[in-house]
Amino acid sequence: MRLATFGVVLVGAALAASPAHACRHWCWAAVMCQAVVPVTAMTEQTVTVYRPEYRERQVQVTINKIVPHEVIQTHKYTEMVPEYSTQKRTVTVYDVVPREVVQTHKYTEMVPEYATQKRMITVYDCVPREVVRDHKFTEMVAESSTQKRTVTVYDRVPREVERTNSYTELVPETSTQKRMVTVYDRVPREVVRDVTSCQMVPFTYIDPCTGCAYTVCRPETFVQQVRSTVFDCVPRQVEQTFQVCNYKPVLRSYQTKQTVYESVPRQVEQTYQVCNYKPVERSYQTKETVYDTVPRQVEQSYQVCNYKPVERSREVKETVCERVPRQVEQSYQVCTYKPVERSYQTKQTVCERVPRQVEQTYQVCNYKPVERTYQTKHIVCETKPEVVTRTERYCEMVPYQVKVQVPVCDP
Repeated sequence: MRLATFGVVLVGAALAASPAHACRHWCWAAVMCQAVVPVTAMTEQTVTVYRPEYRERQVQVTINKIVPHEVIQTHKYTEMVPEYSTQKRTVTVYDVVPREVVQTHKYTEMVPEYATQKRMITVYDCVPREVVRDHKFTEMVAESSTQKRTVTVYDRVPREVERTNSYTELVPETSTQKRMVTVYDRVPREVVRDVTSCQMVPFTYIDPCTGCAYTVCRPETFVQQVRSTVFDCVPRQVEQTFQVCNYKPVLRSYQTKQTVYESVPRQVEQTYQVCNYKPVERSYQTKETVYDTVPRQVEQSYQVCNYKPVERSREVKETVCERVPRQVEQSYQVCTYKPVERSYQTKQTVCERVPRQVEQTYQVCNYKPVERTYQTKHIVCETKPEVVTRTERYCEMVPYQVKVQVPVCDP
């Protein structure tokens, strides 16, 4: 009897939790009851279940309200006003005075001397040689395999939500202000100016060849005084009225409905093609010709003219002079540069700077500090706390009674 009662309690708890869990627990309880007692009966039982209900209530909230007001500030600044004054200073100037100077210059002249020299140089010969080389490389061979993996997929579930949005609107307010402005009046004034004009004046000339008289007009300039009217701008202060627009912040609210998507995870088994690379070592041979550089010593001679004695004979009936060989030391012209110091004289004009005192006048600018003030108007916003009543939506769990069929095992 106790085992049957325990099975009924488990089945009732499973049904109250959720249908899926109830089915799972019901199957377990059924197996247990079948193992203990073979006879079962359905009994009606009342179960308390909770459901969510959305309600509204009035809540008092303190908000910070921005209140603008106009503030006049007086600023002080120091202005550097230039003042010009004339000062006399004694400065040193240099006059250029020409003077003739004799200078001695030394230079080195390279005088050529000729000589014969022999030098040993190194010459490199290229000797070909065939070489066989082994090359190794690793090749990545692709191998494909199929794998199954369990991944998490998120489904988007839509849900409609109603939200209250608040914003601050700046409402324009127009006010009238009076300001003092400067107006310039044009005052006429008569002035007399000298104007240069040109006119054609006739002149009579007599031709010396014919004796005839003829008249020629020649331009002449003259100065005359002309009266004209000049307008001067005279400033005066006038009070004018302006329309000034100020913006007043007003707090407003509106409600919007929008759809919110919730991500619900679920497990899905997927099949992937996986490609793995396997390294395989391979080799190959190549033949190539390598050139070795072999150095050798070569003696080079320069072209030098030497005289070699040659003995010859012939029969002639004449008085001949025999050539008797003898060793003679010969000299060759070898060109080398030998430094020889020489000198020469040149005359040139050198300008010397002779100082003399001169008094000059300069315009000196000094800055005098002058304190001045000006006023500015700007709007300062202060934060003022204010209590406002708002509507708040909250969720409450409400219990209710449900009748369910519960299996009971009889002994």
